[in-house]
Amino acid sequence: MAIDRSLDHASLSGPLEFDSAAGYYCNIENFLMTEIKLRKGEPVERALRRLKKKVDREGTIKDIRSRRAFEKPSERKRRKMKAAKFQAMLDARYANY
Repeated sequence: MAIDRSLDHASLSGPLEFDSAAGYYCNIENFLMTEIKLRKGEPVERALRRLKKKVDREGTIKDIRSRRAFEKPSERKRRKMKAAKFQAMLDARYANY
């Protein structure tokens, strides 16, 4: 018996659509796109830079990349512990400033 692990059972409240780029199903009713308004006289390059910064701040790309493959709970714990250890080291280093 095969188990479909691509479904996120926490978000089964509406119709689902498979996002092939991300590799998982998403709720299309609650799906919000990141958007920016192009200002009058603003070059497209600057607007793209603003969009990239906004997507980076929201963590959209990081989230999609992390969901590409299954991460074991032990790996997740190890990754979070490593990040916490690094942050503690930075806090200790800059505590006097």
